Amino acid sequence: MKLTIENITLIGTNHVSEASGTEIIEHCKDNPVDIVCVELDEKRYKRIHQGDTGFSIEDMQKHIEQLGLPGYLLSMVIAFFQRVLAILFNIKPGHDMITATEYAKKENKKLFFIDQDAELTLRRFSHQFTLEEALAIFPKMVVYSLSDLVNKDSALFTMLDLRK
Repeated sequence: MKLTIENITLIGTNHVSEASGTEIIEHCKDNPVDIVCVELDEKRYKRIHQGDTGFSIEDMQKHIEQLGLPGYLLSMVIAFFQRVLAILFNIKPGHDMITATEYAKKENKKLFFIDQDAELTLRRFSHQFTLEEALAIFPKMVVYSLSDLVNKDSALFTMLDLRK
C-alpha cells in the first residue's frame, strides 16, 4: 500500500516479506528520492546489522533491569514470532528495513530512523502489566498463535501470506 501526499510517499511494508523489499526498490527507482525514513530506532538498526550475537545470562539480566521483566518477556515473544515467521517464509526479519537502509547508503540518500526507542516502549509495557498478568498472557499467545502458524491450511496462515 502506498500513500502519496505532495512530496512524501509512505509505503506500508511487512517486516518479513520479500515483496516489501522489492516494492521499496521499485518505488525508489521510479521516483526521485532524497530521503529514506525507516521504522527503526538506531539501536535496533545496529542489532539487525550485527545479526545474532548469541545469548548470555549477563545480557539477559541487563535487559531485565532496563526493561522490567514483563517488557523483557514481551521482547522475547516478539523476537520468537519473528524468527518463526522468518523460517516459515524463508526470509530474514526486518527485510524491508534492511533493504531501505542499504538502498539509502548505496545511493547516498539521507537516512532517518523515525521510530521511538524500543526500550522505552517495553519499559512502558512493564509499568502497565504486572508480572503475573504478563505470565498469564504470554504462554496463551504463543500456543494459540503457533498452532495456527504452523498449520498452512489455517485461516491465520492464509491471512498472513507474507510473500504478498
